[in-house]
Amino acid sequence: MANDHYISRFLTKPWEVGQRRLHFYDFKAGAFGERSSESLFALHGLHSERTGRLLDRLIETPVSNHRAEILRGGMVDVRDNWKLYRALVSLIWLQPQRDGDAHQPGESKFSLDDLLADEEGLVDTLGSMAAEKYQLIGVELPANSFPLFFTEAVYFPIPMAAAKPLLAVPLTPGHFIALPEKGFPERPLRDYLAGLTTLSAFSIGLGGPVNQVLIPPSLLESRDRDPKEFENLLVEQRALCVQIFNTIGEMNQKLGFPSFKVG
Repeated sequence: MANDHYISRFLTKPWEVGQRRLHFYDFKAGAFGERSSESLFALHGLHSERTGRLLDRLIETPVSNHRAEILRGGMVDVRDNWKLYRALVSLIWLQPQRDGDAHQPGESKFSLDDLLADEEGLVDTLGSMAAEKYQLIGVELPANSFPLFFTEAVYFPIPMAAAKPLLAVPLTPGHFIALPEKGFPERPLRDYLAGLTTLSAFSIGLGGPVNQVLIPPSLLESRDRDPKEFENLLVEQRALCVQIFNTIGEMNQKLGFPSFKVG
């Protein structure tokens, strides 16, 4: 049986070091760990070989090429590239199904195999739905910002004043994509980017079932220099982000905007 990834291996590649190794901190175990990207976030026989080929052709290859262009300093207008647009949307919107297939098998009426039975029909439909109501954004962190972590949830929530949280999907330690509703307020995001460390802290995740967090390669030297201090920093930053998230959610509720809370 194949070793199938419920988080695409191409997605975690920028966090790899050496022989495709991923370093992480596990909040539940309270310990650092290291695994091959071939075995982390993967299960045997999760989906069919046909589904794997479709994921590669319809989503992973277009997004990988897009990421490579970004890293070369190129600018791609996804609005003029339908195959890329639908790939990015599908990457975001199909992740809950992939996670459910891995951790709650049989609980959903459909599996990823079922959804991709129509091949390009699904990604075309998702792209069309997104174009009607949502705004696909790509965000690059300032060069001197702290890098993004990558969690086992893939998304990390960014609290937004007067709006729903932004669910960000990191493509590299310095870039992420998101799919907010059209007209979302952009100023809070600009303020976060100016903070330099804020988005890095939020990318650690807010707890709940999110335990394993990939460490950006550029921070491994700091981790190795003082593992306990680095661990304490992760725990403190997560606790602070939960507090900030809930405070903004409460403020939104008082002002009649979408409210939210974790923990």
